[in-house]
Amino acid sequence: MELKTGDKVKFLNEKGGGIVTRIISKELVHVAIEEGFEIPTLIKDLVVIGRNKESAERLFDQEFSINTSAIKKQKVDEQAPPAYAHNTFEGKAMEDGIWLAYIPHQQQLLVSGPLDIVIFNNASFRVAFQIYRKKERQLFIHAYGVIKPASAKVIATIEREALPEWVSGTIQMMFQIQKTDKVPVPASVSFNLKPSRFYHDNSYIQCSLAKEKILPVMLKSNTGIVSTTTDDAQMIEDTRVTFRSGSEIIKEYIKNDGRAVVDLHIHNITDEHRHINQGEALKIQLSYFSKVLESAIRMQVQRLILIHGVGNGILKSEIRKYLDEYDFIHYFDAPIALYGLGATEATIFYGKQH
Repeated sequence: MELKTGDKVKFLNEKGGGIVTRIISKELVHVAIEEGFEIPTLIKDLVVIGRNKESAERLFDQEFSINTSAIKKQKVDEQAPPAYAHNTFEGKAMEDGIWLAYIPHQQQLLVSGPLDIVIFNNASFRVAFQIYRKKERQLFIHAYGVIKPASAKVIATIEREALPEWVSGTIQMMFQIQKTDKVPVPASVSFNLKPSRFYHDNSYIQCSLAKEKILPVMLKSNTGIVSTTTDDAQMIEDTRVTFRSGSEIIKEYIKNDGRAVVDLHIHNITDEHRHINQGEALKIQLSYFSKVLESAIRMQVQRLILIHGVGNGILKSEIRKYLDEYDFIHYFDAPIALYGLGATEATIFYGKQH
């Protein structure tokens, strides 16, 4: 059923009715009632009257009048959101780990009003985190920080209308365990909730995380944290400084016509490439690229071709961001016939250096 502002409606599950004053979502509207209040109501619990005198409307012939200009809108608590702290509250015992929770400000009316979005650290160690939200096909960091053991952090306070922007995202976490025989591996967790869940009272529970009723989402349990040995970590560290070239790296890449062609594929940079993961490889490639560029500038190289490949485009993007910092360097796609699709050519104008 499609409703619009001004529609006269009756409640299906209780006596009375009112007038629709605001459309909140596809599932929820605000209805002004005779007592002079505006209340949120699920559309499925309403029937429209007044459009015609047919079918179900005949069951609700009671007349009522609403003065919408005198509506007393429910007050929203405009004070700063509470600082949530972990405690042992009555209710369902929650598993040890990291939780995301949605907490309504209006605990007597859970399906309406602002919410706090909170990360609970229900564990015995500190957690460093950053949360990404998607906007126009791009990911943006919205919040980051460190949460102490057995505590919580509010990452956002939103109006109910903004919920669609907050039902999905990705959270990266690093676990800071003081004493351990293995290094905990950082975790990246994506969440995606149905918006309709927020408009059902039974979605919110009383549990051991907080005294308020919350809608909880498990991000990572203690038992789900993966570890690696310190030997593996040291091997990755070693590859950061083991490059194949000497102090003036650019010399071996200069051709007879003066241009320098540098292949940044990881197997051309380090012999230990089989022992490193993709994220570490990117760091090594960017570190090597910066050394190549500095060497090229010292050696007065005018044309620098950087072969980065196609892949997921991250290396190319990071290289070009770095080049943007130099106002005397111009870059463009290198000729496909000579270098394929994944190459950037940089021209260095030494007369324009500051």
